Amino acid sequence: MNGVVLSGLPGAGRAAGAVSGLAPGAAPGQAQSRQEPAGAGQSFAAFLEEALARVEAQQLEAQAAAVRLAAGQAPDLAAVMLTSEKATLSLQFAIAVRNKVLEAYQEIMRMPL
Repeated sequence: MNGVVLSGLPGAGRAAGAVSGLAPGAAPGQAQSRQEPAGAGQSFAAFLEEALARVEAQQLEAQAAAVRLAAGQAPDLAAVMLTSEKATLSLQFAIAVRNKVLEAYQEIMRMPL
C-alpha cells in the first residue's frame, strides 16, 4: 500500500522547453508570452503538503480496497490490484523525490564558503 501518482502532481509531464520559457523548436531569440501555472503563488511547503496528502489518501484507498476484497465485498480483483499498484508507485515516487531533495541539500552543505 503506497502512493504518489506522477500524473497527479502539477507539472509532472512538463517539457523542458516549458521550464525555460521557450516553446519546443523555438529559436532562442524569439519572444514567447509566459503564463503562470495555476499553482504559481503556492509555497513549496504547501505543494509538498498537498502531494503527501494525496499519497496518504491513495494509501488509505488501497488499504480499504484490500479489506473489501478480503471480506468478499470487492466486485473486481483487477480494480483492487490497480488501486494497490497506483498507491505503490505513488509512494515510490515520493521517496525518490525525498532522496533527491536530501542529496541536493547535502551537496549544498558540502560547498565551501
